[in-house]
Amino acid sequence: MSEFGDLRKKYPDFDDLCDARDEVVRLIGNQRLITEALKEQMYQWDHKIETRYRELLQ
Repeated sequence: MSEFGDLRKKYPDFDDLCDARDEVVRLIGNQRLITEALKEQMYQWDHKIETRYRELLQ
């Protein structure tokens, strides 16, 4: 029997644990993508704010 087969036989919740772990990893990956997108948007807004502020000072 394979190692995974042995684990599944010995620990009936093995597949559930692997699935839960995979879901957490997926969520972390999504969170990183969202964070990067927000950083980029904030950079663009900051640039626009700085530009408008300089225009006001002239």
